[in-house]
Amino acid sequence: MNWKKAVYTLKIFGITVGILLILATLEWQFSPLQKTFAWYQLRTDGYTSLAESQRYVSQLFGEPPYHPSTKFGLILEDTITETSETAQPHTSSTQEDANFLTDQTYLFPVGQDGIYDLEYHSLYLQDKEVAKYTHAGKQHVLMIPQVTYTGKKDKTEVEKELTTQWKTLVSAITKKDKTSAETLLTPKEFENFSKITGLKDLSYRVAPTGKVKLKVGAEESATIQVGTVEIKQSNCSVVADVPILYLKDQKIYRFSDVYVALASLCEKPKPTSSVLSCANCWLAPVSKQFALKSTYAPYTVSTGLNGGGTVTPETKGALTKLFADAKAAGITKIRVSSSYRSFTVQTNLFNTYVRNEKKSGLSEAQAIEKANTYSAKPGHSEHQLGTTLDLVACSYPCSLYDSANGTLNTFLHNNAYKYGFVISYPNGSQAYTGYVYEPWHIRYVGVNYATELYNRGYLKKKGFYLYQFLLEKGKY
Repeated sequence: MNWKKAVYTLKIFGITVGILLILATLEWQFSPLQKTFAWYQLRTDGYTSLAESQRYVSQLFGEPPYHPSTKFGLILEDTITETSETAQPHTSSTQEDANFLTDQTYLFPVGQDGIYDLEYHSLYLQDKEVAKYTHAGKQHVLMIPQVTYTGKKDKTEVEKELTTQWKTLVSAITKKDKTSAETLLTPKEFENFSKITGLKDLSYRVAPTGKVKLKVGAEESATIQVGTVEIKQSNCSVVADVPILYLKDQKIYRFSDVYVALASLCEKPKPTSSVLSCANCWLAPVSKQFALKSTYAPYTVSTGLNGGGTVTPETKGALTKLFADAKAAGITKIRVSSSYRSFTVQTNLFNTYVRNEKKSGLSEAQAIEKANTYSAKPGHSEHQLGTTLDLVACSYPCSLYDSANGTLNTFLHNNAYKYGFVISYPNGSQAYTGYVYEPWHIRYVGVNYATELYNRGYLKKKGFYLYQFLLEKGKY
């Protein structure tokens, strides 16, 4: 019985000793005895390498960064020996955005590498170097992690939502509801709210139904354009596009540049009658819709050019330059075929065309309709303005349709605007003007307007022609 008790006692003793040894091993580096040993080694230079002295310093003073200290009676000096800028590469990750267009991506934030000073330190004990270490110092550029978002919302659903939002914005603008508008405009555009609501003919400008067109485009750091709202007015050549932006930080859609878009649209046309009342009608929209008074007769002078005829003095000056440049380009036979025609002359001319059409078996009504495709009814002719001419480049007698006029027609197509002239009835516009293509028929409207109309592509766009342009300008 005593023997068993002795064995048991020995076991307990062995376990206790083992535990004490483990604890002693774990706590040795933190124990007062170890610190005393480290202090003694440093004090007496009892180390054989810089690495060994570094270990003793860490046991006494902790881990870097170190600071000047007199702890433990030792004078410790920390000196920066060198500094270099170091890049910290940004990290990248991906996430999903349930509110953005499906399968489209954007970055937010955009990644940016960090820049900081890497400091190289030397530690001196009693004026003797005992350790070296590096330490991150001043941060010059903050590292920004980059996140790529992928959209998950169906395009059709986004279009419906944005169409509804645009209608709500239009309502808020017309009612001057600033609170509602703020939730639909970008912060920058909201600053223009008063300017938007102060636009002339605002209701007329926002009347057309805006069409949402989605197309992911320009991406900025905080926004990305996802499309536009297209606004088209009847009887206006301008098409306004309102950019739709996605605000990355808030994950919402907003409308931008609304003021610029609406301001570019046409004002409400002035009330007009079928017979124009202007005293000087040189910029009036004379057409099948609007006629000059039978008494309208501008002051005209002789052209003084081959073919003769009379025009207004301003028209003559521009026409003289056109003739000179056309001849310099090799069109030597250029001449005036028709210029100013009074209401009476136009009446006689139109009636002649009607009689000729009737000879082919047409009724009176049919003959008038046919003649009116290539000749204007009295009062509706631009020739009564004194600013309009028909030009040819073939020897008399010859037809306006003669192939010899081809070079002149091309010259007018490319250069008439430079002298202030416009081709009133462009190719492909018969469905809109009511008249056949007449490349020889030019009207003087001044260089500024002729150039603007040319640059807006009236010779290429079907359905956009001089009548619409002059109606838009309203200078009559």
